[in-house]
Amino acid sequence: MSLFPESLFEKTCLELENPVINEYELFTDSLGVKIFRRYIRESGLYEYKIYGNLDVQPEYTFIRELQEIVQLDKKYWVVIAKAEVFENYPEKDGVVRVKEYEQQAVLTSDESGGTKAFMKYYDNPGGSLPSWLINWAAKARVPEFLTIMQKSCREYKAYLDKKDKN
Repeated sequence: MSLFPESLFEKTCLELENPVINEYELFTDSLGVKIFRRYIRESGLYEYKIYGNLDVQPEYTFIRELQEIVQLDKKYWVVIAKAEVFENYPEKDGVVRVKEYEQQAVLTSDESGGTKAFMKYYDNPGGSLPSWLINWAAKARVPEFLTIMQKSCREYKAYLDKKDKN
């Protein structure tokens, strides 16, 4: 049984091919990745949409689902996640639990040996962190995350080879 509606997986695939950014502002463009944001008045934070071509956590409790979809004669890997409360995982003293979190991500071939990617996410860590600090972290950490992801993708085959030898 799917945790998310099928239409959300399909919509996420379409977003990668045809970005819908009319309510978003360009936040940053770095390393082949464009980050757009939209202000969420109720929380004072931003929702982000991230698009890019790749050459190769505070505490969250969440549910996540992966689907492989063939659409428009292309194969897509779509991951959708959201925050979820689990009674058997109580909050820890001194740790901020992120209670508002949503993410949709999709990857497909860019047909030139790389990977085309789209991600939309929103998280509200709550607590007393100022929104300017949260938004600064998003601007600085997303490009860093993408650099680490590219390095991991480039080194994945060597990792598998090493794993097979052990």
